[in-house]
Amino acid sequence: MRYENRLAAKIEQQEEQKKQQEKLRKKFGVKEEGIIQIVKKRMSEIIINHLISLTKTALWILIRFLALTGALALLYPDTRLAMHSLGLDLIDQALSLIGG
Repeated sequence: MRYENRLAAKIEQQEEQKKQQEKLRKKFGVKEEGIIQIVKKRMSEIIINHLISLTKTALWILIRFLALTGALALLYPDTRLAMHSLGLDLIDQALSLIGG
């Protein structure tokens, strides 16, 4: 008797799931077989994903710019000297800012 109740409950659950899947197929116009899952994203997830992609893009641009600058400094001696003096000046200013 106990087994029959469990079996009946499982069958009812499977039928309910099939009905729900049919509703989702009609609602979203899906004709393929299989289970349909609806995934909703929160606004915070969307904002975080956009910030991450924006940061990646900015870092990609920065890396390309630094690589180009380094290649120019290697190729042309005048540029190398200018970059060297700019680098030293930058370090001096940073140390004076930190030091007081």
